[in-house]
Amino acid sequence: MKKAFTSEQNLKSFSPADQGNIRYYTVFSMNPDVDAIWKKLSSVKNNGTIAITEADKIFNYLRDENFRFFYNAEYQQILKTNNSLVFQRKSQNSFCLITKTKNKFIAMKEFPALEQMTADYYKNEIEFYRELFENYN
Repeated sequence: MKKAFTSEQNLKSFSPADQGNIRYYTVFSMNPDVDAIWKKLSSVKNNGTIAITEADKIFNYLRDENFRFFYNAEYQQILKTNNSLVFQRKSQNSFCLITKTKNKFIAMKEFPALEQMTADYYKNEIEFYRELFENYN
């Protein structure tokens, strides 16, 4: 990931993907747009909710970079640490982990709606990625 951002100065986001082009996670380099998104999401109180509407133009940046978890919907924050947040989309049982890494990147991982996996599976997977992202050097 560091190599991708250092080799291309204008790169805004990076998403490693499998051969079917399914993204594992997305990393955004810190800039004013990403910082505004982090501040808005991290301002939600623990277990609080946020409603995102068309008027919330800052989330257009994520959509422009092909990260489409946050759109017109209501979200509940289900986990908050110093460096990570987890939101659940209230209309579906889908989740998003957002972590501010030590290297001034924001890593986001979407967990799609529960269809084949149990809630405990996602809980463990979210915790795995949270630890991975928070300890990334």
